[in-house]
Amino acid sequence: MINQIQAIVWKEWREFFFQQSIKGKLQTIVLIAAIGVILPINKGPQWFNFSFFYGVAVIGPLIMAVTIVCDLFVGERERHTLETLLASRLSDKGIVLGKILFAVSYATCITILLLMLNVVALNVEYYKGTFLIFSFKSALILAAINFFSAFFTALVGIAITIGAKTVKQGQLTLTITLLALVLLPTILLRILPNGFRNTISHYYTSISSETIFLLASLGLVIIDLLILKMIFYRFKKLSYHL
Repeated sequence: MINQIQAIVWKEWREFFFQQSIKGKLQTIVLIAAIGVILPINKGPQWFNFSFFYGVAVIGPLIMAVTIVCDLFVGERERHTLETLLASRLSDKGIVLGKILFAVSYATCITILLLMLNVVALNVEYYKGTFLIFSFKSALILAAINFFSAFFTALVGIAITIGAKTVKQGQLTLTITLLALVLLPTILLRILPNGFRNTISHYYTSISSETIFLLASLGLVIIDLLILKMIFYRFKKLSYHL
């Protein structure tokens, strides 16, 4: 199984570098440059102290979702290469897990690149004898956020797009779903009664950040396992119709 997963990850990275269109690569580069350079320079030397800084760990997975997730299965089917993949000795689980691991590794690389650009941009613009860089604690928090958000985003993206007929249709559906996931909590908080919001706020502030992190991590692991099981089922069903 491990060899099968490695084979799929290597295949996806090779196709990403040699088969992705120049337009797609340029769009990704422009997006990374805007977030990695322009945003921290505008915020100044205190960028690493802003809570939004930790959003960098989520931006990588979101870029991954928009740029490559739809192509993992729908793109293969459009190019008629998914049938060849299914006809090989690779198992369904090996193919699915390999593609998920590629998506997660891609998101992680994007996040690392963004952080490196943050450090370089801030030191080029604001260096005054003291090297500006985030703390070790921040690095650990970023790593944890990136790990969980990358897996969750990859699984949600694949689950949504695996049944799409075209890449464009999958991208549109995925974009709408991600926007809903981001905006829905904010909208719900605004329409909830003040008493209920105060109760939630009081409960949130009464427990430690470590407890919140552990509960959120446990919840995400359970959700990820359920989504993964659904993806296995849908991919198996898809392979029967090819």
